[in-house]
Amino acid sequence: MPQLTSPAHEPPSSSPLCTRREAAAWLHLSPRQVTDLTHAGKIPAVHLGAALRYRREDLEAFIAVNTTIAVAATTATTGQEGGAH
Repeated sequence: MPQLTSPAHEPPSSSPLCTRREAAAWLHLSPRQVTDLTHAGKIPAVHLGAALRYRREDLEAFIAVNTTIAVAATTATTGQEGGAH
């Protein structure tokens, strides 16, 4: 599988699956954090023998869900959408 060469804000490679390190780089997390999130059921993974791979659409869904939660949490604590202005 090719190494992640795109900037961190772009999806990992054109392959439908990426490694834990590629997923971590794209999400700006450590590989261990990606593993922890996988074991907690927050990021789905594909098991290929002993190896785990991540689908790009699953990583995008994780970002979307957590972006929504972050906006909702900010609104709840400040009373304004998007934080203090």
